[in-house]
Amino acid sequence: SKHGALSLNVFASLTSAISPHLLVQYNAASSTIRYHIDFIPDDATHVMMMCTALTGARNGLKLCGGRSARRAMGGQLRPREQSPRPILRMLPRTGKAKGGDARLQQQMPWIFRNEVSNVEELRVLGRTAVLADVESSDGVELGVAMCNLAKGGSTGVNIVGRMLSDNVTTEINSDFFALRIRRALEHRERLFPGSGHYRLINGEGDFIPGVICDRYEDVLCLQFTALAAEILIREALLDALEAVLSPRAIIVRYDVRDDRTLESAAIRVPEVARGSYDGHVEIVDGDFVFQADLLAEGWSSGAYFAERHLRTLVVGELDELGGRATPAACRGPTGSTVTKPKVLSFFGESLE
Repeated sequence: SKHGALSLNVFASLTSAISPHLLVQYNAASSTIRYHIDFIPDDATHVMMMCTALTGARNGLKLCGGRSARRAMGGQLRPREQSPRPILRMLPRTGKAKGGDARLQQQMPWIFRNEVSNVEELRVLGRTAVLADVESSDGVELGVAMCNLAKGGSTGVNIVGRMLSDNVTTEINSDFFALRIRRALEHRERLFPGSGHYRLINGEGDFIPGVICDRYEDVLCLQFTALAAEILIREALLDALEAVLSPRAIIVRYDVRDDRTLESAAIRVPEVARGSYDGHVEIVDGDFVFQADLLAEGWSSGAYFAERHLRTLVVGELDELGGRATPAACRGPTGSTVTKPKVLSFFGESLE
């Protein structure tokens, strides 16, 4: 068709320059151009300008893409017509920037119960959680979300959906998560050069909503703050973590009790999900050496990282005390000066 020839010719010129980063589908039947950009912000902006000019110049052509072409996305593409996923439909907006899909269009990664029109329709499927393609009230594709359909209380959980991708043609699988984990890993390696202890995945901040993962050298501690994430992506995520980091073991904990309660998720004892675990990990952080059993109950995995800056302050103070005469209150029974602890447990008591 005339529209088809025009779109293919224009996109051919665009992809010749950045073909590894742009995939385009043209549907003559619906006069729809669907794009997927997985790469460089400047290129994405250029492509968006060209696509907008193209669709604006020809009546009848629609441009379907994600909420933001600037966000790096991963995964494989497939035709929308083959999607096995149900549709989560947003309510109409109640104002220019209020209600319905307004917050999604502003990069909000969560979909609240009062923004969706067909939750009860999805519950008929008989599943607690589903991966769904999200659409606005007028049929515009907004992306893919993990949906929690659990009915806690009289209406259900407040956060119904958590966005995984802003392109409905993205396949959500282990390769998808491996790409995001690699990006998260690269970021941590820049922040903590030479260290093997840090929070590797911080939920929505690393575009893996409802998931946190702490790294203790070759042992990973995984937690699900969202029920839908635990049900729908647990195995794919475990596969991706093994592919990227080859850990000795992956422990799944359930410390985030408040979040899981809000999600109507069960609280369980920690478990070894992959690999083998011998009962403890040892973490060296400057002058401090920590030992912890990641299967023990009664503590939070994230506390170690949250208190890192406090340990830095303590080391500084102890250095000062050890380098000059100390007050009597700081001396031991024989008058010796205070020394820095060499081994501490996760609970803070000295093991020496």
